[in-house]
Amino acid sequence: MNDHSEHQETRDYAAALARRLEPVRRIPPLRWIAAALGLLALFVAGLATALLGLRGDAMPDLPFVGVVAGLLVFGVGGLVSALGASIPGGEALSRVGLAGVALAAVLWSAALLAALVGDARIGPFDSAWLGATFSCLGMATGIGFIPAVALLAFVLGAFPYRPALAGGLGAAAMVAFGSGAVHLTCANNELFHASIGHVIGPLATGALVGAFLVIARQRRPS
Repeated sequence: MNDHSEHQETRDYAAALARRLEPVRRIPPLRWIAAALGLLALFVAGLATALLGLRGDAMPDLPFVGVVAGLLVFGVGGLVSALGASIPGGEALSRVGLAGVALAAVLWSAALLAALVGDARIGPFDSAWLGATFSCLGMATGIGFIPAVALLAFVLGAFPYRPALAGGLGAAAMVAFGSGAVHLTCANNELFHASIGHVIGPLATGALVGAFLVIARQRRPS
């Protein structure tokens, strides 16, 4: 076989590979993706709040406001960070979002401290408490389900360089809006019920499921 034949085979092989390549799908600007997902999450959470009805407190206390503010900041910051972690070159944007997540942790810590210093109700931890806590956890997760699916669809269609962060934090951020709706409507102000059923449980569920789905998808053979 001469050099001309070898070169021709190489060109034919390269041409065959090129024909098999799928066209690159252009990703819209992340600011539009963030706005669309944020508005979707707010709409679903607002609709759920309207259907469930606001809790009957005449004047919300500082811990209540701190939890709601922390959930909102976590939702926005987590969404931004997850989107930044979904594409190469989004590292700076992801770090900005993580700053919002850190601020949410500060707000929750302040709310917890205010509750402990104040007259926080604790217990009793009976079957009724367990049922109510799991009910709120499931409701918050359910309200955030549709926005979380929308975000994960984007992440799975992008090229996340940090899949656990993109999937886990992104899904948790969407669930945070559902947690906010539950906290605004649930009349049970027992400290551990609100902490586990309204915040820790739903966010942890979203984070674990979202991270698992994205990592499993990336490890699956093409």
